[in-house]
Amino acid sequence: MLRGGGQLPAAAAGMPWRRAWRRIEAMRLVSLAALLLLSVSAPLGAQTLMPAAPHIPEGTDEPPPPGTVMLDKAGYVEAAIRIDMFEIEAAKLAIERTRDRAIAAFAERVIRDHDTSAGELRVLAYQGGPVAAPTMTLNTFHNTRLAALRIADDFDRQYLEKQIESNLEAGRLHGGYASAGTDQALRGFAGRAAAMAQAHLEEAEALRVTMGPPS
Repeated sequence: MLRGGGQLPAAAAGMPWRRAWRRIEAMRLVSLAALLLLSVSAPLGAQTLMPAAPHIPEGTDEPPPPGTVMLDKAGYVEAAIRIDMFEIEAAKLAIERTRDRAIAAFAERVIRDHDTSAGELRVLAYQGGPVAAPTMTLNTFHNTRLAALRIADDFDRQYLEKQIESNLEAGRLHGGYASAGTDQALRGFAGRAAAMAQAHLEEAEALRVTMGPPS
């Protein structure tokens, strides 16, 4: 029996009291070590289950993964300007190549809307603190899309498909910044840009339906 009336563990019963006491102390230390190991390893194990955020190296010419939302001012401005530039260039190509009056009229509206959007964005980009001047050239991703349109045999269908893809991406970019962007004035702009992308998306989808299935 231990001091205070406690009973010896079964493993220590029948041993001389000094030996039994050493056995109890050893068991207690092992238990404490096990608890300490669990307390340290549990948070580490939890961290390994967390998905890593996508990493976009600074200055890269590669587009962010689909669905990526730019919440910093400079990143958002850069991505939004490139969308405007791509939409305008693709629409100019559509006016040159299409023989469909409805698609040509849609392309003209796209140019007007994105020209207005780009002008407003350039003004807002320099309000509330300086930012690096946005890159006024298309990146590899958008240049590849334009190159595909230039050689497309079924141009009208391909143009509308690219419009649907581009406006879905634009909607995610602008909608994300409107909800949680770091610049209040740009958040208002992003909300309007998201609405414009949605309108263009719906019009492109409607035009694609009128074309019927691919031949």
